[in-house]
Amino acid sequence: MSLGRTAAAAYAVLVLVVVLAPAVVVRAAGDRGAGAGVVGSADLLGAGAVVGVVAAVVAWRRVSAPGAAGPASRWIAALGALGVLATGATAVPTIALHAVTGVPDGPTLAPVLWAGALAVAVLCAETVRRRLLRWLTDEETHGR
Repeated sequence: MSLGRTAAAAYAVLVLVVVLAPAVVVRAAGDRGAGAGVVGSADLLGAGAVVGVVAAVVAWRRVSAPGAAGPASRWIAALGALGVLATGATAVPTIALHAVTGVPDGPTLAPVLWAGALAVAVLCAETVRRRLLRWLTDEETHGR
């Protein structure tokens, strides 16, 4: 396996970890009896795993696929997107979980909102990656 493919696989694993981390934290807090009484943490982990695997596959394909942009530009854009994903994957699902705390259908609604909020975070990160890559590619082709 080449260095580029190994780095792309490591990046994909990192994306999966970033997407799953908030659910793991909620589960750990629930195991200690601190909050997270709204829903079973396994449901949140399952929802996070589904979104995380899709995001990881997309991330791996984006950084490993050759294209018009050079590898440096692809990696810069990917790391920028990772920062947005880390922020969004932490904040947005937490806000969604807080929103269903007092709702009677909270236990059934929470995993759906969690997955939807994670999907929004992934889409925001992908948008940032695309825009940043376009900007970097324009800089490479048009000069400074």
